[in-house]
Amino acid sequence: MFSASVINPDLIQAYLESNFHVRTTKPFAIRIGAFSADLEAVHQMSQVSTSCFITPCNPESVQLSQIENIQRLSKFRTEKLLQGLELINGYGQHPTNSWEAEESYLVLGITLAEAKEVGKKYEQNAIVWIGSDAIPELILLR
Repeated sequence: MFSASVINPDLIQAYLESNFHVRTTKPFAIRIGAFSADLEAVHQMSQVSTSCFITPCNPESVQLSQIENIQRLSKFRTEKLLQGLELINGYGQHPTNSWEAEESYLVLGITLAEAKEVGKKYEQNAIVWIGSDAIPELILLR
């Protein structure tokens, strides 16, 4: 399924197993390949049919300092808000907690092409794309 990627297969597996937490007034987590009624409700409330869960932190899974990641999060947030996109804070984390939680955003109303472009700009291995079916999908970028 992901054989053409340069990303380590163990890392891809970790992405597939991770929980992607969305910090709404009623927080919830999404999983790759699993329908999310909570996510569908967020889409309906915001009157969008698509979204993307993405982080600007730790490009290509290389751990940056906390200060560098905070700067990347701030730049990302400012860019997306200026583009008129709605953001919800979140974080991604593997259920074993073997990796530190990674601050992220759920970007509402973004197209798949735009989401891929943003992921590549921030040098990410992958993004989590959510279409109108509210089923998160892992999209590898490398």
